[in-house]
Amino acid sequence: MGERQLPFPRLALQLLAALILPSLLTGCFSLRSGEEASVRGEPVQMDEAYTSEPAPVASASRNASGAMAAAPMAAGSADLATVASPDDSGTPVPGDEELPVARLRVYSADMELSVGSVQETRQEIIDYAEGIGGYIESSGSAPGGEYLVIRVPAEHFDQALAQIQSYGEVLSRSVQTADVTDQFFDLERRLEIATSARDRLYQLLERSEEADERVAILRDIRRLTEEIEQLRSSLESLSRLIQFSRIAVQLRARIQTNQLFLERIPFAWIAQLDPLQVTVWSADAPFDVAVPSQFAVFDAQNRVQAESADGVRIRIGGRPNNPVGDASFWQQALEYHLGPLYKSAEPVRIGDFMGVILVSKDPKPFSFLIAVVPRGQELIVAEVFFPDAAARSALEGPVFDMLREVHP
Repeated sequence: MGERQLPFPRLALQLLAALILPSLLTGCFSLRSGEEASVRGEPVQMDEAYTSEPAPVASASRNASGAMAAAPMAAGSADLATVASPDDSGTPVPGDEELPVARLRVYSADMELSVGSVQETRQEIIDYAEGIGGYIESSGSAPGGEYLVIRVPAEHFDQALAQIQSYGEVLSRSVQTADVTDQFFDLERRLEIATSARDRLYQLLERSEEADERVAILRDIRRLTEEIEQLRSSLESLSRLIQFSRIAVQLRARIQTNQLFLERIPFAWIAQLDPLQVTVWSADAPFDVAVPSQFAVFDAQNRVQAESADGVRIRIGGRPNNPVGDASFWQQALEYHLGPLYKSAEPVRIGDFMGVILVSKDPKPFSFLIAVVPRGQELIVAEVFFPDAAARSALEGPVFDMLREVHP
């Protein structure tokens, strides 16, 4: 009796399990969040982290799996450690065997300016951004003034902040940073594993002669191809966030005429809501939020801030539930008081949250979601800014799924 052969399907299954299981077990990203610096009422000076000389340009080569490279990585987006090099004799310097990893960082800033002429200042900012290799991500009108969101090469981030600040009186400014090193290399590793698994499946497909086996292998190849495309897309989005820093500028005329409407709103936190400014506070107690992988996360204590490469911004935190009301009460208050300032105000319910989606009156309108869920004497408030219809169409689903899983 001849030697017993391992059935081909079992061989394929064991190989697939060995290749795919590690990628399935890796789904969470570890982020080290940066500090947020913010002021209100007068110009401020940048802290040491943002006024230092730019670091050397970093680069990351394309790996064997075809992962999106981070090169050329903009200076100012990565803190690079010094790498030892061989001496003249060719003898490696001690420490060569453990090279430090360059830290990959995403920078973002928000600024509110009081200016003499909103239109003239707006054009000055546009001309400046384009002159240093940046671009306009979105712009339009918002309650109390106009807004402009630009992306600038990360090596010009500090310079751009100083230049824009010089155009008017700084009413508020905040700077955030997120360390996305672990997230970036985790995505690369998962992409490499998925690509390697798909290559092995193609080899198995060539050896297979059974129709059922070929159908099963092709099904797994299609699934892995979808996973690979999603991972590549996430890497490309993260690379854009690293290379181009975001600066959002709110321009307000020194003489305001439309501020009167906001001042009549009896609920202070609703009157203070702004699509481009962080108005939520840190919550009284922690809450769990699984932010979608398309976003870089800026964590503060008991508050979440995140942004995507498309300019979608998430802010979740707390405000006093005063007067005490349920989610339905605050939903009606949001619709009644903010609706007249926008083209439309659509009531929505997302899991435990209730709120409205506001659409601006601009030719290319933005959307602004405000949703709340009471937690005793506190409101957990979620704000999501979609700069345009395309960004909303792409990320509204993942954002809504995230909010459905929040149970304060």
